[in-house]
Amino acid sequence: MASCSSPTVSTAPESDISDVEFSILLFAALKDAARSADIVVRAKQSPITARELLELCAQQHFVLARWLPHVRVAVNQEYVALEKTIEAGDEIAFLPPVAGGAGFIPTRSSTLMARSTPCP
Repeated sequence: MASCSSPTVSTAPESDISDVEFSILLFAALKDAARSADIVVRAKQSPITARELLELCAQQHFVLARWLPHVRVAVNQEYVALEKTIEAGDEIAFLPPVAGGAGFIPTRSSTLMARSTPCP
């Protein structure tokens, strides 16, 4: 005869229960720096502004901190101002400048390409 067990109840501290997770898609150099196509940023409440989300991201994912002053934030596939409020369920993406804006940052592949290109 099979026995029924009661569901496990989480006993996480109250401060952890109130945390909200924001899933963020990363592109281009941000994706490379994070070594992931997406990250999670935790906040104490939802909604928060795009600016607050960037600040929390810098604190929680320090490898991305140097890029964040230059990124564009997209919410539900539209670019938004830093004052825009974002809900935890929104589709959020961080996009670095594609050309210009942050200056050229050499990567291993660009260095290899430069070495293999003949001089005129």
